[in-house]
Amino acid sequence: MAALIIIEFGHVSFTHLHGLMGFNEISYSFGLVLSVITIVGVTNCFNLMDGIDGLSGSLGVLSAAAFGTWFYLAGEYDMAVISASLLGALMGFLYFNVFGKKNKIFMVIRDRSCWDSSCRSW
Repeated sequence: MAALIIIEFGHVSFTHLHGLMGFNEISYSFGLVLSVITIVGVTNCFNLMDGIDGLSGSLGVLSAAAFGTWFYLAGEYDMAVISASLLGALMGFLYFNVFGKKNKIFMVIRDRSCWDSSCRSW
């Protein structure tokens, strides 16, 4: 249901496969199904990676830094600020999760979904 909301309101769906396996233009219904499978699959991958200390957060730090740099160089300063704030939040998460001896933080589904959706929207 959440994937359909992202696709409908965010206008995020596959419309063209650019020659992958011989397909170029695809129908709206096939693009919708492929988009739902992709969004659910990426979200599930991050859910599974969260059990390993720092893997999900470190991938988030790398991608937020890369996107933030890209947006800054492209002149999209509002998106660069959003990337920098996500980077700061993930750095705080990683500090306690990787280097914390006594207290560990588990990224709950709400936080992971926020990270997943922000990464997908870029």
